[in-house]
Amino acid sequence: MPPPFSPKNLVALWDRAPVEGFTAPNRGMREALGRLGVRRADRQIIPPTRFVARVAAKLTLVRNFARVGDRRLVTLSWASDMSTFPDAYVCESVPWIYDCWGQQWALWEALLRRHRTRLAFFSARQNAEHFAKVIPGLTTHWLPEALDLSLLQPGKPLAQRTQHVFEMGRRLAAVHEKIREPLKAAGKSHVYQVGPRTHKVIPGLDNLYKTLGDTATMVCYPKVMTHPDGAGGVETLTQRYIESIGSGALAVGYCPAELKELFGFNPMVDLSTTDPAGHLLDILANLESYQPLVDKSLARVKEVGSFDSRARAMLDAIAAFDASPR
Repeated sequence: MPPPFSPKNLVALWDRAPVEGFTAPNRGMREALGRLGVRRADRQIIPPTRFVARVAAKLTLVRNFARVGDRRLVTLSWASDMSTFPDAYVCESVPWIYDCWGQQWALWEALLRRHRTRLAFFSARQNAEHFAKVIPGLTTHWLPEALDLSLLQPGKPLAQRTQHVFEMGRRLAAVHEKIREPLKAAGKSHVYQVGPRTHKVIPGLDNLYKTLGDTATMVCYPKVMTHPDGAGGVETLTQRYIESIGSGALAVGYCPAELKELFGFNPMVDLSTTDPAGHLLDILANLESYQPLVDKSLARVKEVGSFDSRARAMLDAIAAFDASPR
């Protein structure tokens, strides 16, 4: 009989990769689990170990042979199990999986089967539902992306913000082309990525979140709309939505179904697709009228958008899994 569930029976694996936007989920979940009593371990401190882990993952040599000792909680993305090395060989892994897109489903399925995964968490509900169907005996849970909300600066009211429109990262080209010149002609500040994504429009998380704290409207569309080939049909709530709402900006664009479900209401303004420029300019001319929605959304994101809430949900699900007959 397995020992009774306790956070002390779990170990959260992590690495020392520099924290940027795309690695923030790894740190956020790790630290939130630590605050709830889960021990943390870094198995890849020295470069040679990281190199071996990277090679083993690329060659699909990381897998589970035995289940000895405490379970390992690990965050995984882009169909790589590098972070599980070397514990995965002799310990059971319980992954939280984000950046999982439809065109990689076959790779993810092979990974989960190599690890003999019994319980997995997915940031996209579609992924959780898909893998529960295709892998017998796998229990899945939807656990959306989140953020360390203490990093954000939401204090300034909309009407006092000097950055009018911000398009961060991926853009919906059809909308971008319609708003760029009208915003410029109206004298509205408009920040967006120019050139490859490796050239960040605002380098550094501190500078980014400072800018978001002075942004009135944040244009947000899911990857399934901006880059459908890369999304593989998966519509999901990404970190950008939490960053926008948690910064006290008015999120405009398209609200994914997951976001509406998580909040219990639509925290965004659905932007006109026929005249997005006119709609945006009208919003900017009447920012005070949108402050109640921003305040309501900001209060709600504090309840459901933090990694602390995700870590608690994860541990509750693990406890229920252990208590259920199989």
